[in-house]
Amino acid sequence: MHEPLYSVEEMRAAEARYPGYPESAPQLMERAGRAVADECIRSFPEARRFAVVCGGGSNGGDGRVAADYLRQAGRDATETHDPAGAEVVVDALFGTGFHGAPRPEAAAVIERINAANLPVVSVDVPSGVNASTGEIEGAAIEADVTVTFHGVKVGLVVAPGRFHAGRVAVARIGLEHAPTAVVRATPGVLRRVPRRGAPSRMHRLRRRAAARRLMDRSSPAAAGRRMRHHSAENGGRGYQDQIDLHRCNTTRHLVPGGPGNPHDPFRNFGGEPRRCAVADRQPLSHPPRLARPPSPR
Repeated sequence: MHEPLYSVEEMRAAEARYPGYPESAPQLMERAGRAVADECIRSFPEARRFAVVCGGGSNGGDGRVAADYLRQAGRDATETHDPAGAEVVVDALFGTGFHGAPRPEAAAVIERINAANLPVVSVDVPSGVNASTGEIEGAAIEADVTVTFHGVKVGLVVAPGRFHAGRVAVARIGLEHAPTAVVRATPGVLRRVPRRGAPSRMHRLRRRAAARRLMDRSSPAAAGRRMRHHSAENGGRGYQDQIDLHRCNTTRHLVPGGPGNPHDPFRNFGGEPRRCAVADRQPLSHPPRLARPPSPR
């Protein structure tokens, strides 16, 4: 029902719980780099040339592992800070530990990547975005896809960081899940929230029942029942009036009692009698009934 959103401190705690950490950190890096390479091929299957921009931390290590797997898959993956000639850029410059504004040299690399107008796959978080808050204090990568590890980071769903993340793909690398301070409602929760102004189920049922009652009252069968009821109250006297519902040209009150009868089913709401053709007028000893309208041809 709720999706956990991880801060930098919560991710460090999750890594610390991994068996054998920090000696086992290369295992996590291997899984992370392979997940990035797989997502690159899945998102851009026609691309052959990848420029992998790596930093000096663990995020850069994830990028180098991804480059190895891309080369194993038959792609041309080069570690460089110049995306010229590439079809896709892999951003592994800064990871979740980054905060503040990038230094001028790194900012120049980020601006060069953004200006290249190429698809960008960011590793864990777009370089320049604060993973815990989504804040941006300087240049930041504008990614098309972000491959984040273990769980979605807060900075990937909070503005302005969310506008730099593109599509977020979560890669499981074997860490344990734990409660987080921030969670996000899933679509299942949002579907249960009543929409503003939307009628409730009981209200819809009442409206439906009222519509059925109105249709019953206005049907010819219901009108016949009312005529028989009123005729019985008047001693069974009445007329059998054949009514042509399709050709109305005269005015006639069919319910005994005349125009003053307030229960006349053939009167309009304003009190004026409806126009209808009357034929075969003959006294009867039983209540009047309505003829069926002719079937359409």
